[in-house]
Amino acid sequence: MGLDLSVFNPLHGPVFQDEIIQTAALRMWAESVQPDPTSNLMINGLCQTVVAQLLRRANTKVPGWAEQLSPAVVKRVRDFVAANCSADLRIADLARVAGCSPFHFARSFKQTTGQSPYQYILAYRIARACELLVADHRLVAEIALECGFHDQPHLTRMFKKHLGITPGKYRQEHH
Repeated sequence: MGLDLSVFNPLHGPVFQDEIIQTAALRMWAESVQPDPTSNLMINGLCQTVVAQLLRRANTKVPGWAEQLSPAVVKRVRDFVAANCSADLRIADLARVAGCSPFHFARSFKQTTGQSPYQYILAYRIARACELLVADHRLVAEIALECGFHDQPHLTRMFKKHLGITPGKYRQEHH
């Protein structure tokens, strides 16, 4: 008794010319008519084979994998952070600059730079505050606001946490 393969006519035409998909689909059809209790297990495995091959043909990454951002995109994001340091920067803003979703951007940015977007922004703000504390004689509170910190105590907390000293002490040591 042979199987009627006419229902798989599209598999033999131009729609699916992938030998792996054709073979798996025909094998699934053959397994579906078997009374063997392990047929469902075989069909599940073949379904995974078909999905994997379709992803491969579409040149698609498996969901959840982060791809690295191009150097040009990273530069655009860094330039945006530099130009908008004092603003309330959100991942959605940076993702828009990068041209991708916030989730994809956050994962890809970390994959590319080794820092989360938040860590990068904080490090940039602290570095900018260091520059201004040395080059400028403005009040620490003014520098804090210019660098995107909510207030002077916020800047002081971040300074102590990341550099181990206060902004005032940093200014004294570098003058």
